Amino acid sequence: LANSRGRSSGAQTRRRSRRKPRSVPNRPHPSFSLRSMSSIEETPTGSNDTDPEWLTEVGALRAEEAIRWKGHQFDEDGWHDEDECRVCLGSKAVVNDCRCGVCCSLLIEVGLEDAEQEPRIKELGSPILAPAECTASGKEELEGYLLNAPDGPCRFLDRDTKLCSIYATRPLLCRLFSCAGEGRDQLIELGMLPPR
Repeated sequence: LANSRGRSSGAQTRRRSRRKPRSVPNRPHPSFSLRSMSSIEETPTGSNDTDPEWLTEVGALRAEEAIRWKGHQFDEDGWHDEDECRVCLGSKAVVNDCRCGVCCSLLIEVGLEDAEQEPRIKELGSPILAPAECTASGKEELEGYLLNAPDGPCRFLDRDTKLCSIYATRPLLCRLFSCAGEGRDQLIELGMLPPR
């Protein structure tokens, strides 16, 4: 089946999700800055008033989060976000039965996690590099792969059968694409499918 793709609404390209800022309901005391799940570093502000109660509360919340979401992904501050966690998103996989392969003609960019799951992505996909000025190392860094062949459709689409040759290990964005729902509406809007 070559028909479970996910992409952002309104655009012809499908990109892997970019991390969105997480809002924390209780703002930290101004004399603290969060560094990681395991450490909180004091930031000089000119006052010695710290809030150990707040520190204890954050530690307790993180511990709860770690227990509740064991085996899931956490952001750099130690919080779990169901909209960014691959484990949570993977459980929302869509099974489409259209087998038209039209969604495989969209621009398909996938992340490094997808390439770990399906090694042929590394072999056949075109590397997507983050520019040196956008990386902490100051060097270009691999951030994903483009799966489209030079003539358009995904490299893993069997053009005769219109089936995905890596269906069992297809990328997450492919697993989330709903050809019967919002995805179909987007393909119609782009003129790739006729109106219903």
